[in-house]
Amino acid sequence: TGWVYRLPKEAEWEYACRGGPVEKPESGYDFYFLKPTNALKPEQANTGVFNRRTCRVGYYEPNSLGLYDLHGNVHELCDDAEGTAGRVARGGNWMVGYGSCLAAYRDLSAPSYRTIGLGLRVARVPVKREAGKADRKPAHIDGGDWRIDGAELVQAKPGVAVLEFGDTAWTDYDYTFEARTEPGVEKGQGPIVYFRAKNAVDHMTFVVGGYGGEWFEVHRIFDSQWKRDIAPIQTPYETGRWDTVHIRVRGAHVTCSFNGKVMFNYTDETIPNGRVGLATWNTSIRFRNLKVTSPDGKPLFEGFPDLPVLEKAAPKP
Repeated sequence: TGWVYRLPKEAEWEYACRGGPVEKPESGYDFYFLKPTNALKPEQANTGVFNRRTCRVGYYEPNSLGLYDLHGNVHELCDDAEGTAGRVARGGNWMVGYGSCLAAYRDLSAPSYRTIGLGLRVARVPVKREAGKADRKPAHIDGGDWRIDGAELVQAKPGVAVLEFGDTAWTDYDYTFEARTEPGVEKGQGPIVYFRAKNAVDHMTFVVGGYGGEWFEVHRIFDSQWKRDIAPIQTPYETGRWDTVHIRVRGAHVTCSFNGKVMFNYTDETIPNGRVGLATWNTSIRFRNLKVTSPDGKPLFEGFPDLPVLEKAAPKP
């Protein structure tokens, strides 16, 4: 149906409680109904043991979103948990005082705890694409001759070529693959690795065997401006063999490894999210065993994107 039903995140609950986005001075109030207030009256919410029981929905005044009983009635469980202490519960209930019903007040409820003052409010949210179900169509192709050869992806035409794929919403992930630069080109260079690519121009880059097959470097292009903050490392690159490349991104922390050796370990807050990509400079390169995984090991993308099928040119008459 395109929707999923779950407990609200704590931030979602508070958004609903306060009646949507609020700007100062309205964000400083304690209780939210059709108008925010700092003084909770008995006729506004079921709290303070006035009714000595829960009440039906709609008995009290709603907030500006038309939602009832965000203050009092029953504590409402959220999807957030704090270790073994239990789930976050918000809103207060009919057995507690006004102070436990504040919009900002939070409590914890153990998973096994049951009480007549504890309940939940269901959130209806759009279904998100499942991990590993990123769009398999390439996001950007520029130049080269990209083709699938069995279990390998080949950029068969020596020269500059780019292939980007994945999801620009990706933030933290591990990006690994093996690459083999075909021999035969003087000063042949290795693969160019894109990660956190926002679009066809802006991305972070790990260059393997660049500048004539002699250097490794990391740089970025942001707002169409090329910048390198870290000095490149001179290490001869060998063509004709399979090498393993691994990119690890966690927040602003980036690690670029080659054949199990960390080449660059640095921080860069410029581009916090983005898809991945492969590129070549002056050679033909083969790729295999490509995988993008989340920090907990779940696959985000495996294999290669579905390349467009090129129509054969019609024979000349």
